[in-house]
Amino acid sequence: MAANLRRTAALVLGLTLTVNALNYLRDAALAARFGASPASDAIFSALLLPAILQQMLVAGTLAPAVVPVYLEMAGHSPSQARRLTWQVLLSVAVGLIPLAVLAVFLTPALVNLLFPGFDAATQALTVQALRPFWPGAVCLILAGLTGSLLNAADHFVLPALTPGLGSALALIVLWLWPAVSVPELALALALGMAMQLLLHLPGLWATGRNPHALPAPVDGMNPAVRFAPARPLRRVLMLSLPLFAYVSLSQIMTLIERVFASHLGTGAVARLTLAQKLASLPLFLVAGSLAVVIFPRLAALQINRADFSAALASGLRTALPLLLLATAWLMSGSQLLVTLLYQHGLFSSQDGAQTAILLQGYALGLAPAGLGAILLKALHARQDVRSPLWVAAVSLTCYLALAALCSRAWGALGLALALSTTALISTSLLALVLVQRHQALAWRRLLHDLRLLLPAAAAALAAGWLAEVWLQPALGATLPALLLRLLVLILVGGGAFAILARRVGFVRGDPRSWLEPLRPARPPPVSQAEV
Repeated sequence: MAANLRRTAALVLGLTLTVNALNYLRDAALAARFGASPASDAIFSALLLPAILQQMLVAGTLAPAVVPVYLEMAGHSPSQARRLTWQVLLSVAVGLIPLAVLAVFLTPALVNLLFPGFDAATQALTVQALRPFWPGAVCLILAGLTGSLLNAADHFVLPALTPGLGSALALIVLWLWPAVSVPELALALALGMAMQLLLHLPGLWATGRNPHALPAPVDGMNPAVRFAPARPLRRVLMLSLPLFAYVSLSQIMTLIERVFASHLGTGAVARLTLAQKLASLPLFLVAGSLAVVIFPRLAALQINRADFSAALASGLRTALPLLLLATAWLMSGSQLLVTLLYQHGLFSSQDGAQTAILLQGYALGLAPAGLGAILLKALHARQDVRSPLWVAAVSLTCYLALAALCSRAWGALGLALALSTTALISTSLLALVLVQRHQALAWRRLLHDLRLLLPAAAAALAAGWLAEVWLQPALGATLPALLLRLLVLILVGGGAFAILARRVGFVRGDPRSWLEPLRPARPPPVSQAEV
């Protein structure tokens, strides 16, 4: 089991890296094709809405509500689990298709509401780009739900790989047709969303028809528990409603950021989007991949507080050093990364310099956001859907105040700093809920690890910055030089982090001991005093 979990986590991490590489290649190609222009503002704004809808309806609502119920049913009544799967999919499709048709007609009004700072030409381009995304968003939401159900059945490869289809299709179109327009690109991306769903359905059907493909009970699950609900779909709905309220509040922050950014001049939305996506890459790779693998296990262990706390502590201890090291890399190499990835074609050096500053602002919130994503999954696994709701309400209130003040003082950088600060506030509140209400977080151990690793992260940041100061004038900005500088920055920063982490006692012996928390056969003990 331990070896399988480590291999699965590594596989999901590798596939997630591949998909994110395709997404960043797509963004780089779009930046080179359109620059920081009204066209890039339009396409990135249109891309934002399907992504937010998927986060709201799948990652934040349906998956956390369906997966625990599905897992409980699968071990005792495979036929009920299979029936629940198709009931949920059909209900979601029937509810979303009429809304998508209505949204196609209301797109101009929605664009005017969401991006009031855009001029008339940019709003018209955004409308043209957004219309194909409404039916594509329905497919994307259903694909996200089918992917979550495949993950629950221990099938991780296809759900982790298919999100890159739209980006791959867009890259092919940009390569074969350099003069492609914004609406034509939007249509290609929408087709990629539909392809995700078409590829998931056969695998989900095969899993449902084969009882042996359903997930087995996880080690640590109480065998005395028997689950036979009379109305599982109603239970999913009751769990989904507060989850939807929570994720709606959290996703509103992204929309509010774009509303503020639309008033900051041409290209501000594009630069913010590119910087945020680059800063989010380690979040998806580390916290996202770990959460995908650990969530079914946490859901199965919810009845045993000690085992649940140990598994959660293991996940946090695995994610923390990687998130802090990634923060140091992003902070010290922001200009290098933006130059290498985005500064091509019509994307100027001035655009690159502004995007690099925004990247540093977003990077400050990387570690809190990553830990918060895992803590949120822990609350979902315990089927606590009300506590995250008030956390999101407090976080949104804080963000509104911070965004208004910081954007007035520092423009787009103020928006990035406001989001990073809000991530810290939200994660602190989630941790407080797990400690006070569930007694399921070894918070003293987490603070101890953080105290040990912060000096290592500072050392990595200083080492990477000094390496860049020395190498930039010596090597220049050609492509081989940029790649060499990036390699040196990674090695120097990572080496400084590893050395200091070992000196302070976080890493003992083999550096691979960082991955020790992924070995559930020997979880670290969590005493009552620690909790």
